This record gives sequence, structure tokens and C-alpha cells, in this order.
Amino acid sequence: MSTPTARSRAAAARVPPEHAVLARRIRSGDQTALAELYDRYSARILGAIVGLAPDRESAEEAVHDAFLAAWCGINRFDAARGDLESWLMALALKNVPGGRPDR
Repeated sequence: MSTPTARSRAAAARVPPEHAVLARRIRSGDQTALAELYDRYSARILGAIVGLAPDRESAEEAVHDAFLAAWCGINRFDAARGDLESWLMALALKNVPGGRPDR
């Protein structure tokens, strides 16, 4: 078993306590916890990736797919590596088809 590094301990310390609670609830199959997570972060994540997607519909689909991936793969969430919002953002970015910055 590996011991946490100073960086992973620092990252875990920055994770809001409610993220650990939400992750635990989602792991137990609590759909309302996923809904809370969606309500809290979906608009912000959409706003961040809409310019990277070919169109708004693709961005919305990427966000939807990110939350579905979170529901199915919550056991892969590691608070030592970051918070739920950052993890969801990474999942959404992976789902942006051919995304390119507008610049």
C-alpha cells in the first residue's frame, strides 16, 4: 500500500468536505446525490467547454456523458488528485468531439 505524498495530502486538504460526502453517497447508489452534483456544476462545466465543442449540442452531450461517467465510475474518483468539479471537467473535456479552442 502506498503512502500519500505531500502533494496528494495537500490536494485532499483542498477538496471541499461536501465532495467526499457526495462521492460516498453516489458510491452507495444515491441518485439524489448525483442530481445535487449536476445542479451544482453542470452549468459551470458547460460554460467552460462550450467554446471547445463544434456546437452547443455537442458541448451539452459532453457534459451529460461526463455525469453519466461519474455515476458509473465514481470509484475512480480520487480526492487525493483533486475535487469533484475538476474531475467532472476532465471527464467532460474527454467527451468533446474534435474540440478546438475558438482562438
